[in-house]
Amino acid sequence: MTSAEEATVRRVAVFIDYQNCYNAARETFFSPLDPPNLGGIDPMKLANVMAAQGPGPYQLDYVGVYCGIAERRKDLKTFLARTKQIAVWQPAGVSIFARPLRYPVGWTLGGTIKAEEKGIDVKLSIDAVMMAVAGKYDVAIVASADSDLVPVAEALLELKATSNGPAVEGIAWRGAGYQKKLGLGGKATITYCWITDYALVEDSTDYNI
Repeated sequence: MTSAEEATVRRVAVFIDYQNCYNAARETFFSPLDPPNLGGIDPMKLANVMAAQGPGPYQLDYVGVYCGIAERRKDLKTFLARTKQIAVWQPAGVSIFARPLRYPVGWTLGGTIKAEEKGIDVKLSIDAVMMAVAGKYDVAIVASADSDLVPVAEALLELKATSNGPAVEGIAWRGAGYQKKLGLGGKATITYCWITDYALVEDSTDYNI
């Protein structure tokens, strides 16, 4: 690669809201009756599929997964499953923020009241903005369709408009009769990285075994 070509390589940072992506993959490509491991996402596959949709060559300078992790004493099986995932992700170069789940009053293992993720979107947002201000990437891809992350996309767009900050892209899912993406409500527009083929991003490993 020549020095001119190297100068045009896009430095891409991918911020993955893992549970949101898993849910979107399930809704897009599977039935609720399918085994729960179907819908699992390989973070590096997802990052490459999205980054490759932009113009020219790229390098992944950051791939971050933001997810909850069960409390070992309350839900050992789920805790161990997430631990196994992390053990696979980290050697591949993925940075992981795993925050303990919150257990509402009345929660019981297998009951109707579910444990909740708290602080995941806040940490993702802080990292994306701080890294943008530090000039650590040229393109941010926010891999989540959660409306709670609209403010970070808007903040990055404002940085781009006022301070020549990085470009901003979002994830969008499309399957048979289903489409989901991070929408900004008409206030601004971003480029979308479409996921239309689960096979390109899948991790079908059953980590519960």
